[in-house]
Amino acid sequence: MLTLFHAPLTRSTRVRWLLEELDVPHALHTIDFFSDERSKPEFRALSPLGRLPVIQDGDLVLFESGAIIEYVLEQYGDGRFQPGPSAKDRAPMLQWLHWSEGTILPAMDKILEHAIVRPPEQRVAEVAEEGRVQTGECLDALEAQLDKTKESGGYVLGELSGADFGLFYPVWFAALLGEADSRPQVQRYYDTFMARPKFQAAMADSFEAVQAFADMIPKK
Repeated sequence: MLTLFHAPLTRSTRVRWLLEELDVPHALHTIDFFSDERSKPEFRALSPLGRLPVIQDGDLVLFESGAIIEYVLEQYGDGRFQPGPSAKDRAPMLQWLHWSEGTILPAMDKILEHAIVRPPEQRVAEVAEEGRVQTGECLDALEAQLDKTKESGGYVLGELSGADFGLFYPVWFAALLGEADSRPQVQRYYDTFMARPKFQAAMADSFEAVQAFADMIPKK
């Protein structure tokens, strides 16, 4: 049976939601993110930097959420959440899946690190502001894409696809940071996945952590 190593509010939520939507039987190994478990040799043998998520599926061990999403779709998806049969059909899905991690999240991390997470003496206001500008540009691009697909399913490519399991994570943080308020399609997108029962099931242990994180955000 596939095992997912998971901690609330981490990128492992992407994989957990996908597994729920596909009804893939799996074991959940929940880790206290702030404990020393991620530093132990046993876990570092699975994830060299101690990061989450990790899956173990038989003799396969895999880290990096985007790679795991691609593997789960190919191994267990039976065509679900994968547009079309050809590489060209799937290419836009992969584009937006990797955009979620490689483009918008690095910009958003500048805000999270330098306005919220780091101790005040370690924050650099200019880095946080640069992150806000870059995040805004990314969300504007996503807003334009969602405006094109709002009548054909409402997800980033219209129907729910593998890309959305990556994108929900930065959109979730954008909503918490108030960055979705002025972007109606991004807000609608957020509301759409929040309304899915399988999303609610996958996120059940994260909602408390979300509230704790929201309480840390400076009020505008």
